[in-house]
Amino acid sequence: SFASCTYVCLTPTSMIASYTKNGRWSFILIDLSNESWQEMNLPVTDTIVLADTPLSDTKIALLGSSETSFNTVFTLEMADTVELDALKVASELPMPSSLVSKPEHLSFPRVHGENLEGVAHAIFYAPQNPDYQPPSGALPPLIVCVHGGPTSQTGTGLNITNQYWTSRGYAVVWVNYGGSSGYGRAYRDDLNGQWGKNSTLMANVPNSLPKLTKSD
Repeated sequence: SFASCTYVCLTPTSMIASYTKNGRWSFILIDLSNESWQEMNLPVTDTIVLADTPLSDTKIALLGSSETSFNTVFTLEMADTVELDALKVASELPMPSSLVSKPEHLSFPRVHGENLEGVAHAIFYAPQNPDYQPPSGALPPLIVCVHGGPTSQTGTGLNITNQYWTSRGYAVVWVNYGGSSGYGRAYRDDLNGQWGKNSTLMANVPNSLPKLTKSD
């Protein structure tokens, strides 16, 4: 991928764009003639890259994933009806829905660094395995991860590594630290002139899996 394209002009008066809020991406169709827009409510919520050249006045190609599906190449037709057709998925690995941990967006007060105003953000995955239950009152071990950058962000698309750990009793959290994209210009600008000063945060992971008991 040479660049990320988040909007495509379809005609002189219409365009489609993608935007992110709280780690999830959405599509909007924009009418330039009256400066109005409408949500498209498509089931693609992460890793969205639009082909910068439309296939027609009503059709584009894009790459995207969701909380329950891997990266997929789609075509999106916006004529009389909206049709999203999958052309090729990145992985055919079967993922039982009962084992998929759904992401939760978290915001929390800042406690480190020079700028402690406002909040920081993260994507949290709870342990998920219907065949096992933790001991009463126990908290799961937590793996803390940070994305590369210096800007960029971690989204909510299906990630097999996250699901590997959550299906085995671990919780996973990806921190969208100050300087990440997707939370406004002021948040992203926290890293201006500060590249290389953020330490990588990784929680200590125990040598053995947590003790789980087989459920009925």
